[in-house]
Amino acid sequence: MEEFKLFLTLAALIVSILSLYLHFRKPKLKVRYEDKSPYKKLSMVKSDSRPYPLEIFIRVKVNNSRKKIAKKCFGKITDWYTNGKKVDEFDPIKLHWVSNDLSDYSPIDLAKDEYEYLDIIKTNREQAKLLIYTNTHPRGTPLSFSDKDEHLFRLSIYCENETSTSKWFVLSYTGDRNTGDLTWISMKQSDKKIKD
Repeated sequence: MEEFKLFLTLAALIVSILSLYLHFRKPKLKVRYEDKSPYKKLSMVKSDSRPYPLEIFIRVKVNNSRKKIAKKCFGKITDWYTNGKKVDEFDPIKLHWVSNDLSDYSPIDLAKDEYEYLDIIKTNREQAKLLIYTNTHPRGTPLSFSDKDEHLFRLSIYCENETSTSKWFVLSYTGDRNTGDLTWISMKQSDKKIKD
């Protein structure tokens, strides 16, 4: 009987070690954002009629910190709140990796210590709007929001061989949009975690 207990204990130990080994063999994604360049970029938008040719593009940096390649990674905004209220008609929205062509929303792979930027928001100063950087949702989901409201959203990154990584961010108006610099709109990671 003692031998059987010892066998079960050893088997449980081996399973635990194997499970831990496999866990650390998986890729590990980290999402980073700072409210400054290169996460915020002031960039020219092609237009003959617009009085504000420079717009702010906001993106996050996603990197893989483990040896295993993170396969078929994509990012989504999964929840959106404006001024503390859930936007009920909001559907999860797939986002754009910077290295892809402008119309290409396909997933990417990330090797160890490799990173990529994921586009989140661009401004439209003429209309006083924040636009979610996507072209994948023509079905009535709201993609633009007033830049003077406070917006809380959850960003999730998914990969074929990694559990999802999620972070909450808050966007807020902090100054005069006519200055033409990066300071009039702010995005920060939020401690708020909302569960439905």
